[in-house]
Amino acid sequence: METLDSSSPDQTKWLNQIQNRSWEAELLISGGAIISLFQLADFLEAQELKSGIISFGVGLKISFLSIGVRQLILYFSFHLLARSFWLALVFLQKIYPDGIKVDKLNFAEPFRSISGVFSLIKRISAVDKYCSLIFSWAITVVPIWIGLAVASVIVFLPQNIFFDFFRESFKAQPARILGIAHAIEIIILFTLFIFLIDTLFHGLFRKSRMLARIYYPIFVFWNTICLGFLWGPIIQLIFSNSKNKWKTSGIVFLITFCSVALAENLVDFLAIIDERRHQIASVVIGEENYQNKISSNEWSVATIQSDVIEENYLRVFLPYGIDHERKIDSLKAKYFSDIFMLSIDDSVCSNLKYVGVTRRNGQTGVNTVVNVSYLKEGLHNLKIKGNGVTVIPFWKE
Repeated sequence: METLDSSSPDQTKWLNQIQNRSWEAELLISGGAIISLFQLADFLEAQELKSGIISFGVGLKISFLSIGVRQLILYFSFHLLARSFWLALVFLQKIYPDGIKVDKLNFAEPFRSISGVFSLIKRISAVDKYCSLIFSWAITVVPIWIGLAVASVIVFLPQNIFFDFFRESFKAQPARILGIAHAIEIIILFTLFIFLIDTLFHGLFRKSRMLARIYYPIFVFWNTICLGFLWGPIIQLIFSNSKNKWKTSGIVFLITFCSVALAENLVDFLAIIDERRHQIASVVIGEENYQNKISSNEWSVATIQSDVIEENYLRVFLPYGIDHERKIDSLKAKYFSDIFMLSIDDSVCSNLKYVGVTRRNGQTGVNTVVNVSYLKEGLHNLKIKGNGVTVIPFWKE
């Protein structure tokens, strides 16, 4: 197949034709991507809940991908709005090719000069440039988040390997095995932190000859793992052509931070601007602790059947998660249920029977029934001590 030289007139003409018509592809891709990404976000959210229960490393990996998908939705949505504004300007230029007729406005100085300076052609060109930049950055974000997800797996890989290959030794000497695994994790995290610092500060460790030689193996390793060979040159291209790369970096970091905050949890992000500073009550919980408030597939925390109890019993579900492993090992418990102690209003519930259960979403845990027939009508608190303390208030009818 014949290739064109990058400096040839044919290549330049071909490239200019693509650039001039790129907005069509941008609109098509952005519109289709938003629809597909919303569906992918719902799927990842369900997988994140399930994986986060059974494996912290896999849950963190999916969490990175989930945040990245939601961030892409915001970027592509903003791109569509910007392109729509650009199209509106193009249509205005078609309708009013002569631009603003300053004489008909009858403005006095300095407003007359300000209106005369405005150029619709320049505005169209500037908006077109920023639209293409937003679209390019949105596409660049994809390998960045995938790379971070892969990096998270590498960080927690030693712990998983130690647990799988030294399971018997772990039971005999859990502190020693955990210590070795954590020491390796700290070293890996430290090298990853150095790589991220170098990336954020535009090659900080690559500018010194002495540091560059020491840093080179770390760079090669994490640049491969984090797919830096895909997004690294694009970042260098953007920032090397910026008039002030630090100002541009600050803007990109601010936009990224806000988009991640919005993507991760809109409620938490809005809480930052919430001016209400007083605590609601002495005990504050979410509705996820009541089974009748959420879907049967969404139970990821301890739950009871309702916030208002009309029956003479509490039906308690205690989910079994990866975070309970250390508690079970430290107590040398035979069963997961052995680590729990339940009490109502400081009165310990004794002789409880636990039954293991596997939910539809693959989540495992135990069910138990607590007698509350003796309680008086009013507000009571169920306290669950296990891997921490959970308090679930309920009203007895």
